[in-house]
Amino acid sequence: MLKNLDRFIGNTVTLFAVMAYFELFMFVMIPSSITALLQVAACALMILLIILKLIYQPENTIRMNFSTSILILIIGVIPSYFIAQSYHNQSFLISAFANRIIWFYVLYFFLHVYKISVKYIIRMILFIGMFAVLLYYIQLTLYPKIILDINILEGRGTIRLFVAGMICTQAAYFYFLNRFFEKNSTIDLILTLVSLSIFILQGTRQLLFAIALLTLVNLFFSRRVKGRVFKIAVFTLASVAVFMIFREIFIELTRVSTSQVSDLAGGIRLKAAKFFLTSFQPHELSYIFGNGNSGRGSIYSQRMTLYTFKYGFYLSDIGVLGDYIRYGIAFVIAGLYMLAKSIMIRVSPEYRYLKYYIIMQCFTLLTGYGILGGVDVVLLLILYVFDVDRANQIKENSVNRLSI
Repeated sequence: MLKNLDRFIGNTVTLFAVMAYFELFMFVMIPSSITALLQVAACALMILLIILKLIYQPENTIRMNFSTSILILIIGVIPSYFIAQSYHNQSFLISAFANRIIWFYVLYFFLHVYKISVKYIIRMILFIGMFAVLLYYIQLTLYPKIILDINILEGRGTIRLFVAGMICTQAAYFYFLNRFFEKNSTIDLILTLVSLSIFILQGTRQLLFAIALLTLVNLFFSRRVKGRVFKIAVFTLASVAVFMIFREIFIELTRVSTSQVSDLAGGIRLKAAKFFLTSFQPHELSYIFGNGNSGRGSIYSQRMTLYTFKYGFYLSDIGVLGDYIRYGIAFVIAGLYMLAKSIMIRVSPEYRYLKYYIIMQCFTLLTGYGILGGVDVVLLLILYVFDVDRANQIKENSVNRLSI
């Protein structure tokens, strides 16, 4: 009875935390203040339940292979609060609220303490990923009527929508692709292409390149692929069909890429990186501990807004460098080590497709939002899955040695 209650609490709070992270998919009828408070509540609830569980129901947990890195990521942001207060006139309270997303790293420990089922986690990722696809097409169909409070850009031959939960769709893409390679299932091929379609419509060149490259790598190196020639033929035909459907988008992407490459030296990202590494820095200590994240209502936030309107500079455009500007050296080193370890760790073939998701996020390290400071919740779920898988492997090997 008690175990069933723990399972219910664990599953419910995990789902609540992930939904809060995605800000309830950012429907316009839900005020942003509510979703922000729900994020704080989710993190506070996880911390409280972890403490209660460890005090009243202490149990042995499986080895946390990434705990040191994640602890540094959580604690490493605190010195930046002092920099924000001393040199950017931002109070501790505003800094704590502005950096609330960092506390979602606690989810990793919550999953371990409550021993969440791996099957439940995979199903949750798939459900959210496909729900994001549904939301994408609903918003695209209804546009210019807005039902989601998201970034919507017109250009590159398409309407670019940035729907919350699309990182789950990326993981779902590799899941269905892996199943198609393994089982030759038409349904899995359709779900793979449906997942891929929204990224083509979004028109993000870097993401499309990463998906194309990792799909080929997955195809040629997967040990679970049977009938490889047949799958290559089918996937090639499907890819040609997708290209023909979205032909104008691909042509526009090529045109934009060509024009931007010709002006690479004057690229806005390079200018932003140079600015934030030089003129922006208020003191030598900020090079070590970072500047913190700016929060609404502070002078710091107003200054960052000025840089955006005057120069077009965004910290969210320069990837891990933006994480360094915000949180300093220790934070970035711990995050990069975590990513490297997650790619190198040995896992069963059953979960190897999840590594492609992690590698794909690494393609955004230089030009994306910053997956370390942004706390990729799907990555945290995957790290827990890897921990459980490693523990099962070690247990199985021990049993096999004893039986010999």
